[in-house]
Amino acid sequence: MPFLIGAMDNIALTLDTLAKLLWVLLPLSLLPALLWLVERRQVRRFAPLRKVGSILSAHPAIRQLLPAYFINSLANALPATLFILFVTHVLQAPEQVGMVLMVYFLSGIVGLPLWLWLARRIDKSRAWVLALVLSVAAFVWVPLLGAGDVYGFLAICVVSGLALGADVALPASMQADIAQQMEHQGNPQTGLLFGLWGLLTKLALALAVGIAFPLLDWAGFAQEAALQTDTTLLTMALLYAGLPVLLKSWVIWRMWRFPFSEVDFRDYWEMSYANALYSVHPSALHDKRVQQHED
Repeated sequence: MPFLIGAMDNIALTLDTLAKLLWVLLPLSLLPALLWLVERRQVRRFAPLRKVGSILSAHPAIRQLLPAYFINSLANALPATLFILFVTHVLQAPEQVGMVLMVYFLSGIVGLPLWLWLARRIDKSRAWVLALVLSVAAFVWVPLLGAGDVYGFLAICVVSGLALGADVALPASMQADIAQQMEHQGNPQTGLLFGLWGLLTKLALALAVGIAFPLLDWAGFAQEAALQTDTTLLTMALLYAGLPVLLKSWVIWRMWRFPFSEVDFRDYWEMSYANALYSVHPSALHDKRVQQHED
């Protein structure tokens, strides 16, 4: 929005605009949830904090999804941390920051329906892997960019932006599948799982800053773009894209071997529900089968 109204060059006006927008957009964003989200009233059991370590064994898919999600979040956080520095010092086009960011996020919005459609046909984990491959295919060209290569960088942002929708939606959806199974099994650790998910997201962002800025300082980063050395610019490009490519490649390898499909989650949930129902009402399952046979 600051880019659209021409406020990007004025920091005070930009912050003032964002503050006013938040006062309006936050209530509007929360309103649908307040009106239509129905809370299910049920007896809740809470896992004590000491069970944080046991969450990895609460479901077999957690041990594979959580590390992959964390490493991918770190891979995404590095370019997010260095984006303005990269455009300013490597491309030497600080005036294009707003336009490139808008193109990146619009590409993510456009790509999201595609990934949701693909996930329904080939499974969520495979669709996420394909999005990661697309992102890697775009990012490998970043170290070749230099001053003035704005259009080349814009093309990279369009392609990597298309993969953004899958990165945002699919891992969280897979985690929700796991949480649903745990809940129907009577496992009280679903809240702990969501809390750990959020913690890993924040930790990845913090770790990206802790990795990128000390290494840039070691490489001789200077305040002025004209004073940067070739070593500094190469280090920035490798941190912006080279390290994320390596991290995402590991996630691709790990998630391609992900043992659970959406069908597995659904079948596993139905089996758990049937077992729980049978343990409480042994005749219910038999009566249901008789009714199906008669129909």
